[in-house]
Amino acid sequence: MVDDEEDVLKAGRLFMERDGDIQVDTATSGTGALEKLAVMEYDAIVSDYHMPGMNGIEFLREVRGRFGDIPFFILTGKSEEEVVIEALNSGATGYQRKGTAVREIFTDITNQLRIAVQKQQMEQKLVQSEIRFFDLVEHANDLIESVRPDGAIVHVNRAWRETLGYTEEDIAAMTIFDVVAPEALDEYMHLFAGLMNCAEHSRFRTTYLARDGSRVYLEGSVNCRCENGNPVATRGIFRNISEIRRGQEELRLLHALVDSLPCAILVATPDGEISEINSGTAAVFGTSGGDAVGMPFGDLIGDHQVAREVIAGAMKDGVGHGHCVTGGEDGLLHLRIRGVRVDGDEEYVHRLVISCLDDRRMHMARESFRLLAEGVRDPVAVLGGKGEILFANRPMAALAGIPDPNRLHGISFATLFFASPLPEPSLADTDPLPWSACGGKVTGRARVLPLVYEGEDARLLILSDAHREELG
Repeated sequence: MVDDEEDVLKAGRLFMERDGDIQVDTATSGTGALEKLAVMEYDAIVSDYHMPGMNGIEFLREVRGRFGDIPFFILTGKSEEEVVIEALNSGATGYQRKGTAVREIFTDITNQLRIAVQKQQMEQKLVQSEIRFFDLVEHANDLIESVRPDGAIVHVNRAWRETLGYTEEDIAAMTIFDVVAPEALDEYMHLFAGLMNCAEHSRFRTTYLARDGSRVYLEGSVNCRCENGNPVATRGIFRNISEIRRGQEELRLLHALVDSLPCAILVATPDGEISEINSGTAAVFGTSGGDAVGMPFGDLIGDHQVAREVIAGAMKDGVGHGHCVTGGEDGLLHLRIRGVRVDGDEEYVHRLVISCLDDRRMHMARESFRLLAEGVRDPVAVLGGKGEILFANRPMAALAGIPDPNRLHGISFATLFFASPLPEPSLADTDPLPWSACGGKVTGRARVLPLVYEGEDARLLILSDAHREELG
C-alpha cells in the first residue's frame, strides 16, 4: 500500500489485515514502492493518487512498464472523475474514492482486492495448464493432429511434422485430404463424414503420404469436438505402424518361402513335441506328416535315437544335425535333418526349428526355391559358409550391376558390394538389420536366416526397400 500519509497507511493496514488472509507492506512514495517491487513479489498494489514527486498515475505507468499486470487499485478524491478515467486508461484494475469513513473505504478495497487476486491466480493457473498441455502434446511420441470441418489443418505436433517431413509453411497451405494416400482416401472420407456428425472412432487405420512421397501407415483414435451439435475440429492421435507392417510383409514372404519348399520344416519343443508344420511336411511324410502337430518328433521320423541327438545338439550348441533312413508312402526316405534352437520368450523357454530333407527331393527343393525367389521383387541371395554367393535372383544381380545372376555364383558377397561382414543368421531376429554398401550408394534393410541349400548349411539373405542412386 502506497500513501504519503502515515495515518492512512496505519488505518489501511489495520482493516485489511484483520481477517488474517492479507498481509500489507507499506511505502510513503512511488519511488520507495518501486524499490520494494524490484526485490519482492506482491499480489496487488493500492496507491493514493495525490503524492508529492510522483503521483499515483505516474506510479501506475511505471509499474505497468516494469512489472506487468499486477492488480493495481488507485485511491482518488470524491469528485475527481478525470483522474478515474485516466487511471483506468492507464491500466488500473479498479479505484476507490476517498471522502467516506475509513472502514468503508478499506472494506470495499479489500473485497475488490480479493476478487482481482483470485481472478489473476486462476488465469495464471490456466495459462500454466495450457503451457503444460501444449508441451505434453508437442513432445509426445505419437502423431497428434487437429483438423477443421473443411479439412484445414489446425495443429500438428512435432512427431507428426518429423515423421511426415512437412514444414510449417507446407502445412499452412495444405488440407488433410492432401496428406491421405490416394488408395486410403475413400475410406478416410467416409470416416471424416462420420466425424462431422460428432461420431468417435476409437481404432482406425489409414495411410498418409510423407513429403518425399513414401507411405506412412498409422493406427489410432480420432473424434470431433462439437459445440451445440456443430463440428468444430477433429482430434486425432496416431502411432506409426510402418515398421510393424513392413515386418508383417517380410514375415509373410518368409512364410511363403518356407511353406513352398518340398521339404519338411517344423517347430518343436525341447522334449520333441511338434507344435507347427509347413505344407512340405505332408509332402515328405505323406498322411502322417499332415497329422504331425502334437506328435513326438521321433515318432514322425521313426527313429527316436536320431531325434534325441538332433534336439540335444541344438539345445547345447544352437544347431544339431542327423541322418536317418525311414519308410515313407513312396518307399524309403533318406532324411537329412537339421535342428536350430530359437531363444525363448515368456510363453516358451525354447523352441526348435527342424528341417527334414529327403535327398531324393533335393533337386526339386532347389528348383522350387529358385522359381519362388525369381518371382520376388526384393533382392534375394544364398550365401555359403565363406560368404560366397551360391544363388542370386535377378533383383540382386541388378543391385550389383550385373545383368546375368549366374555370373555371381562363387563371388564373395562382401567383396562384390564392399560391405562389412553380415551378422550371424538367426531365426529369432524380429527386426531387419540396417545395411549399406558401395560407398553408401546402396542402402536397405537386411534379414539373414539359416538355410540348408543343396545339402549344406547356408545363409538366406533378403534385402528389403533397397535402392541404388543413379550415378551422374
